[in-house]
Amino acid sequence: MGLTAEEVKVILALGGDDFPLPTLSDEAYYGVIGDYVRAVEAYTEAHPAGILTAVLAGVGNAMGRGPLWIAGADHHYPVLNVAHVGPTSDGRKSSIHGVALGGLRQADSEWRSSGLPQTAQGLIWAVRDPIYKLDKNGEEVLDDPGVSDKRILLRTPELARVFNAKKADGSQLADQLRELFDCEYVVRPLVSGRDKSKPTYTATGAHVSLMGGITQGELEHLLEDVDVVNGFVNRFLWVCVKDVRDLPDSKIPPELFKQWGDTFYERLLSVHSGEYVFDPEAGAIWDKLYPRLKRPDHSRPAAARAATARSYMLIRRMALIHAAINGSPGIIGPAHLGAALAMWQYCDESVEHIFPDPWERRILDHLHGDPDRAHKQQDIGDAVCGNKRGRRELHEALHLLLGRGRVECKKGETTGRGGRPSILWRLARPRGVLS
Repeated sequence: MGLTAEEVKVILALGGDDFPLPTLSDEAYYGVIGDYVRAVEAYTEAHPAGILTAVLAGVGNAMGRGPLWIAGADHHYPVLNVAHVGPTSDGRKSSIHGVALGGLRQADSEWRSSGLPQTAQGLIWAVRDPIYKLDKNGEEVLDDPGVSDKRILLRTPELARVFNAKKADGSQLADQLRELFDCEYVVRPLVSGRDKSKPTYTATGAHVSLMGGITQGELEHLLEDVDVVNGFVNRFLWVCVKDVRDLPDSKIPPELFKQWGDTFYERLLSVHSGEYVFDPEAGAIWDKLYPRLKRPDHSRPAAARAATARSYMLIRRMALIHAAINGSPGIIGPAHLGAALAMWQYCDESVEHIFPDPWERRILDHLHGDPDRAHKQQDIGDAVCGNKRGRRELHEALHLLLGRGRVECKKGETTGRGGRPSILWRLARPRGVLS
């Protein structure tokens, strides 16, 4: 579902980075990935949700095109793109990368993690096939050996570059990233410059993931381009992050990375290569969840719908990564799916902050101010609306939040003889991710 220009203007009118972060369920800390995050998070100011999603992307990329799940004729490999969104000063978005990938770098010296190329040509060059050309006798000879290891995790502390490059590069960089996320087997050839007599180059079987940081302010410029929002944001896990502790002299012990490097090395060696399927219990859960995930939720803001349109794909890829790195022989069980759903629950709630409806944003801001108290609807209206204007929109927004399980409602005490009972609202208590 696309965004209209008017909806974009409404979103751009919102501001502020101080919205409280979603709650990260303990179920997200599953298996070896969860254990790693638990081991390193005490040494960093970075938010654990940022570290978890970064490790998931890194592990999935390091696996390469071994494990997969199949939908129809499409092969889905463990490719994840992650966008960490936070304030400029305290998001600690760039520090997430070093903390999350330290163990993996120790595990596989051939695995690559590098900065994002400036152009689409640079991107494909990083994972290019061998290049041949005709010599002076008209015979085909090898001009460049290409890249044998097609795994690469691209990092950028300024994800806005991707969208700025989209405008400057004729959309090619974003187009190539879309194709790579969709696990196209052969990414379309690009001409090396304007001289069509020069050889073209392709990327066959490339396994490319992207991880970057962006601020709420930079997102405003992103949202100005409706086409970018509708065609690109749903290929990312959107994660709200900010620093969670003050560590003026933080340092992760090198031996900790070495220890976890050995663990990841052994786990990556044992990853089952081939198709992964749900076991009966996880399959029954997925059968119930899939229609709800696939169907657009029209009670949500249009931007949030656009950003979560591939939720089912991202969840299943995270479940695949958990199953593969924890030694499952081609089976995705309920624990793997539960961990993926717990992480998605955090991302899904992040989306409502990053791409919000203005009325829902104001209501949630107010409730988060005193999350343990039940608030009278009259008090919410006074705080959010200030007067009678907007009370209908407030009522509608409250009931949309209620329908999505974000808030809870009950009747309060009746005041005065013949008076009506007050209506009380509070933030919904966390529920199990498989419920």
